[in-house]
Amino acid sequence: MNEQEQLKQLKEEYENMTIPEAGRERLQAGIDRARIEKKRAERVRRRSAWTAAAAAVIMLIALPNTNMQIAHAMENIPVLGGFFRLVTVRQYNYSDENHDAEVELAQISYGEDAGEGAPVGEVAVGAAAPEGTVVGSVEGAGQEDAEAKLSEDGVKEINQDMEATVEELIRQFEDTLSEEGYHGLHVTQEVVTDNALYYTVKLSVLETEASGYEHNQFYTIAKQTGNVVTLEDLFAEGSDYISAISENIKTQMKEQMAADEGVIYFLDNDDMPEFNFQGITEQTNFYFNERGELVIAFDEYEVAPGSMGAPEFVIPQEVTAALLK
Repeated sequence: MNEQEQLKQLKEEYENMTIPEAGRERLQAGIDRARIEKKRAERVRRRSAWTAAAAAVIMLIALPNTNMQIAHAMENIPVLGGFFRLVTVRQYNYSDENHDAEVELAQISYGEDAGEGAPVGEVAVGAAAPEGTVVGSVEGAGQEDAEAKLSEDGVKEINQDMEATVEELIRQFEDTLSEEGYHGLHVTQEVVTDNALYYTVKLSVLETEASGYEHNQFYTIAKQTGNVVTLEDLFAEGSDYISAISENIKTQMKEQMAADEGVIYFLDNDDMPEFNFQGITEQTNFYFNERGELVIAFDEYEVAPGSMGAPEFVIPQEVTAALLK
């Protein structure tokens, strides 16, 4: 198959593929770069509304079980050691002939394990430590308390956003229970970064109808300040980090496609210019890998066909070193 035939096939696959309705805005954002800021701003406003409604009416973990086939399991399982922890607080499961859901809601907990000889447990954000719990050393107690205060807002902001997002996904799934055809929802959360500087949680969503659609959200906290970190926060004011990172990603795309004909990205295709990757934005997902390298993460269909999954690009440190704060 020559290049033109391959491009034609990709275009036909795109036009005929079925993506869950909840994912259409994300797909469109990957194709139409001019609309991405508007779409993401709308999503933020909706999440804020969901969060306010949840706080005013009912908390997610207290949602009633109105269907005997739906199992809600409450857990409190520490997943990761260290000052920050990701704790599973709810599991939502549903299964019938045409529907399947496995949803996990986790929240970030901030605190130290209990000291030697004391019960091991979590210290809730903003709560007093239980009697017998040691938070840091005696010498560092004041510093730990200061850090806890600094971190509280960032933790709360992320927890509220993850909770609102998962609640809305469950609501959308339950709306499909009266519909024909298969509907699947799988949501997980995991820690992808826990180093001296940053703590990052990845919320992964796989929505399935006739085909699957994977999209992810990464939440990063700066451990020194407790603030939620955006991509822009990493770089010096006025630095053109967007162009530097975007050009490196384009180079990586070209190198991968040249090395393997099975690798395809939406790049420099004259026949389908609406697909072409133009560059990242301030809202592009990112995290740091175990070597401290910046990783740019895209959703499925955002910069490549579905066969490529959700692509990620490790940005060499020499690309960003001169631009960082």
